[in-house]
Amino acid sequence: MKQLPTLLILGGTTPLGQALAQQAGGRFRTAIADDDAHLGNQICQQLHSEGHEALFMPVSQGRRGEIQQAMERILRRWQHLDVVINLAHTPVCGPFEAIDPGLWQTLLNEQLMATVFSCQSAVTTMKRQRSGCLINVISQQGVVPEPLRSANAVTGGAIAALSESLDGELAGLGIQVSLVAVPLTRSNQPPLATDPLSRIRLERDIDHARLETRQLAEQILATIGRKQLHRLPDSAGHHWFQRRWFNGRWRRRMRRLGEKYRR
Repeated sequence: MKQLPTLLILGGTTPLGQALAQQAGGRFRTAIADDDAHLGNQICQQLHSEGHEALFMPVSQGRRGEIQQAMERILRRWQHLDVVINLAHTPVCGPFEAIDPGLWQTLLNEQLMATVFSCQSAVTTMKRQRSGCLINVISQQGVVPEPLRSANAVTGGAIAALSESLDGELAGLGIQVSLVAVPLTRSNQPPLATDPLSRIRLERDIDHARLETRQLAEQILATIGRKQLHRLPDSAGHHWFQRRWFNGRWRRRMRRLGEKYRR
């Protein structure tokens, strides 16, 4: 009997990661990697109760050695690694100059470098297989930056550039690379903001997000096997279109928004 393909979700205990794991059940053998062992094991137990294969591995975001060990464990158990989804999306809001250097370093380690290390480890395995799929999930701020969201713009933009570079580099090896830019979603941690007003704005924007995690999970899984590099859910796609084709109008809108926030 043909074995199901294997899927690794880095950041798998977040609400979006949980939605991905639930929808992947029955279609993939699912591995979940994150730093919340209690929640991760609960998710796996639920998948097991539904008759699905699942595995949890404790991984601290940005720890290269732990990410490598997680992939080696998958190979020992299932002998194959087909899809890796990197969830690098922690909402941050606040004036640029108010973002603490420590927060910058944390975001670079836990989002950008975690994605870099994950892709490096996965490519080592996938190039031997001559097949595989890397899906990097970022905040839509990485492709349509807005005022007060410079932290997400930096980390998301860097991952977007990485994905585009890898798409050209790895296609000849049979490895698909996709980038999915998602609107604001909740994580297991409170949203990060530099001040109370920025926190209120961020919470409001999260509450007004159009897509639920279930819908986002469907769109992320739908990219597997497709040739397109970018996948933009409706809200991000609309903003990207406005920014690309009506750039002057978009810049004036962002400047007005920035002036409003800075009053």
